[in-house]
Amino acid sequence: MSFSIASALALLLTLGQIFLMDGQFQKLDPRYDRDKAITQLRNACHMIMEQDVIKVMNPQQIIADQKSGTVYQQEQVEKELKGLCLKEKIDYIKTHGKGSKPPECDMDALKEKLLAEKGQSSKGALDGGLEVFKDFTMTDAIALYDYLCAPNPTDSIPEKLDLDKVLAIFNSSVDEAVNADLSKLSEPSLPQSSLIYSLDGTEELGEIYSKENRRTWVPLNQIPDVVKQAFLSAEDKNFYSHKGVELKGVLNGFLRFIEKGVVIGGSTLTQQVVKNVILSSDISLERKIKEMMIASRVEKSYSKDEILEVYLNLINLGRNSWGLQKATENYFGDKYVSDLGLKEAVFFAGITHGPNLYEPDLYMTRIQKRVPYVLKEMRENGYITKEQEESVDPTTLKFTPRKVVHSSYFHQSIQTELEERLGKDAANKGGFYLFSTQIPSMQKALEKGLQQQLYDFEEGKGRLKWKEPLGNLINRDFNDLTLEEHAIFADERQWSKRLLNFRSLYQDVQWPIAVVLNKDSDGTLMGILKLDGTTDFKNLHHSRQGWADQAYRSLKIGDVVDVDFNDNTVSLRTFPTVQAAAVVMEAKTGRVLALTGGFSFHQSELNRALHSIRQPGSTVKPFTYLSALTRGIQPDQIIANAPVYFDPIHIPGERKIRRFRKCNAWSVRNYSSGGPASMSLRRGLETSNNRVTARILKLTEPGNHELGLEYVRNIFQDFGIYDQPEDCYPIILGSQETNVVRMARAYAAIANGGTLVEPHYLDTEKNSGLIQKAPESRPIFSADPVALFQLKNILGGVVERGTATVLKEYAGYVAGKTGTSTSYNDAWFVGFSNDIVVSVWVGYDNGNENGKKRILGGGGTGGGLAAPIAKGVFEESFKIYPKTSLLSNPPPGVRLYRENGIIESYRDGYAPGRAQEWDPRYDENLVSELEAPRLELTSPFESDPRDFNGDFNRNFDDGNDLGQPPRSLRRNEPRQSPRNTKKRKKSRAEIAIENGRGGLY
Repeated sequence: MSFSIASALALLLTLGQIFLMDGQFQKLDPRYDRDKAITQLRNACHMIMEQDVIKVMNPQQIIADQKSGTVYQQEQVEKELKGLCLKEKIDYIKTHGKGSKPPECDMDALKEKLLAEKGQSSKGALDGGLEVFKDFTMTDAIALYDYLCAPNPTDSIPEKLDLDKVLAIFNSSVDEAVNADLSKLSEPSLPQSSLIYSLDGTEELGEIYSKENRRTWVPLNQIPDVVKQAFLSAEDKNFYSHKGVELKGVLNGFLRFIEKGVVIGGSTLTQQVVKNVILSSDISLERKIKEMMIASRVEKSYSKDEILEVYLNLINLGRNSWGLQKATENYFGDKYVSDLGLKEAVFFAGITHGPNLYEPDLYMTRIQKRVPYVLKEMRENGYITKEQEESVDPTTLKFTPRKVVHSSYFHQSIQTELEERLGKDAANKGGFYLFSTQIPSMQKALEKGLQQQLYDFEEGKGRLKWKEPLGNLINRDFNDLTLEEHAIFADERQWSKRLLNFRSLYQDVQWPIAVVLNKDSDGTLMGILKLDGTTDFKNLHHSRQGWADQAYRSLKIGDVVDVDFNDNTVSLRTFPTVQAAAVVMEAKTGRVLALTGGFSFHQSELNRALHSIRQPGSTVKPFTYLSALTRGIQPDQIIANAPVYFDPIHIPGERKIRRFRKCNAWSVRNYSSGGPASMSLRRGLETSNNRVTARILKLTEPGNHELGLEYVRNIFQDFGIYDQPEDCYPIILGSQETNVVRMARAYAAIANGGTLVEPHYLDTEKNSGLIQKAPESRPIFSADPVALFQLKNILGGVVERGTATVLKEYAGYVAGKTGTSTSYNDAWFVGFSNDIVVSVWVGYDNGNENGKKRILGGGGTGGGLAAPIAKGVFEESFKIYPKTSLLSNPPPGVRLYRENGIIESYRDGYAPGRAQEWDPRYDENLVSELEAPRLELTSPFESDPRDFNGDFNRNFDDGNDLGQPPRSLRRNEPRQSPRNTKKRKKSRAEIAIENGRGGLY
């Protein structure tokens, strides 16, 4: 490494203008100001010669001392490296036996080790000699000294004095210094962390911050004097007397640069602030010149206290902490800066030059050596007494870092929303207290249920694979550990504290975590950190099957793994490959209460809830049924369960030939064969019958199924499922892709009676000072409250009697629909109560494994795989939102009747004959036990001769394999004469029967 002599002279010129011209920087034109430049260089050199720091004036002696010092340092380094290498070889022979031949030493690795032992952070500290006078002889140095620095300077301009280059460097630095934006140093301009809180504000969930700006600003008057004094003693004892640059410090640093080859020391606190906020951290004399110039300007624009406040909020103190407050939280738990005493103050002041070299979990011995140095400086500067100095025992420092919450899918969504609302620059600037919409207990319930379900699914399929441990506490061979590192495994407090750091990386995984403490013939002893923060010791259960056996054999001491801790047994866990995404949303407001975009954010940052689109399968069917209910068709309408055929859809105005088709002909099949010949509209949705769903297109607009499809497409668009629904029949069975959040939003509109809410992650009311406008919810103008209430009632039947009976214990309070796309690619469930909506997708990411597309396979249905994930969420929700019946508060125009044990909802004027009217305001036990069979419209079924068994988007749903429906729904049930003789408006189906067109669709 070498430096330009022109840079060194530009540095000399800078020092002259700072100390002899009071920092009034003037550019010097090489055409007109050459004599002025020479004069300023000479004056600066004479000023330096007067400093005590310059012990030897003769350049020949300086060069000689530098060379001898280099030789001595190189010899010392070589001796120490040889010693480390010899120890490494002896240890190898001890481990592998006397006859073994140790490998050659890795000298680069040994240099790193030596560097750490010396407490240095730069490899240059070991490099020894530095050719700072490259292409610059002793004769050149003497000539420059005689021309600029001697008491009686010569008139002969030295050959190596390139004044044009010196002034070019100097003038460029002046330009940058004069134009530097000093406003960046003000507190509002420095980026900070934005803290995220739960919806009720009681739990801090984490923070958002840009790179190297994880800080929380603390005013200087809230920082104890002892903390300020510790930093001043360790870093800049003359801070309150210098003008931003200290001459002796600069000269000391420059001489160390010549001697050791690294730019170290010599910077005042003001210079450090300038380097970290305004300039880059590159190592060069040119940068140092600019730094000093700007520091001189800063001292004239800001008070000393203001500069100290910036410094203490700016400095990097390790553990991803910038500034004292964030460091206090990360080293000493939930303390505030105002709580710090002398012991903590000297610790922080002592680690500023290399925080990672003083990590308490690894290098406590170094801390014990560093703390006394800071205490000594404080005593010598008159800040503390001898008694106070001796009272501090660094071994009693209690480092209790709180749990660090890393980024998550929810945090990612908050940051996106913040940027959309405030703009990217303002969002990254931070400093906000953000009240999210998250309810932590529901978030945990969602993650726990999802992770358990995915793990159990792949375990049952034999698809789990062991990858590797989460990490290792030491990342070194156990036999090479120091005594201090060995102690970690014997001290429960130490290993559990380290496990907390691993837990923070995988904070969204709701499994216990464990470390291998010992492994021998008696078994593998695990130290376990449970989810509640308590610890335990147990031998690991050795499963001798598949991946678990492979994992057990490969574990080594210090490995950190996920475990299952049940019935006093500890067994290994590994992340499954199958993924899932889910969202929990408040139905009336759009607040997102919980969200996960995958198994774990640390495993994959792709937020599948928002950014993956998949076929929703039968979860879109309710919106097809809604088209029928909106047009007056009632839930008891009987529909044929028979093959159905649809002609191709052609482009308007074109001849009906294949190349002008928008959609091919379509024939529909069910998931399973058999079943009744016909069923009610309600039962069709409860059992997810594909043929009944398809026939609704003919039912809503007899004779014009293309118009029936148009009705459904409009509903899809109005409810936000698709922006541009495909003009093709299979869309009604979920062939077009969408995402989890869109489906939750659509179902929320069913739950709330027709309002399309806007999903959001920041609570508008509590962030009112930051976010002025609430997300806009809008009424769906095409929504019919009566039809939506009827649909809600039918979807309640899906939970009670249909494809989502895994949730049956919540029947009457929860409704929803399952879905399974073609070939078991995707499993879905979207369900709701009167208060929340839960939308769940399960499947494999797109792509092949070993040349094969990954699918869920048998058992991977919406009812069997996705719906159970929602169960725990609803259970948790009922602790927060009281249970209310789905049938409470029916809208005007709805009449409720009890029929065959089912409470059915009818539109006014369409009530069946002998059914008993039911009033939700009264207790069910007070309602008459008189029940009448439902009114059914039946007629002989005539199949369409064009029906065939094609498989156009056959949906493998998890319905229609539930056996025969209730007797009252069978086609041969005798019709009952209506008791209610009140005249009412006839339905389309009744009119069709009277006109001889049949009542089956």
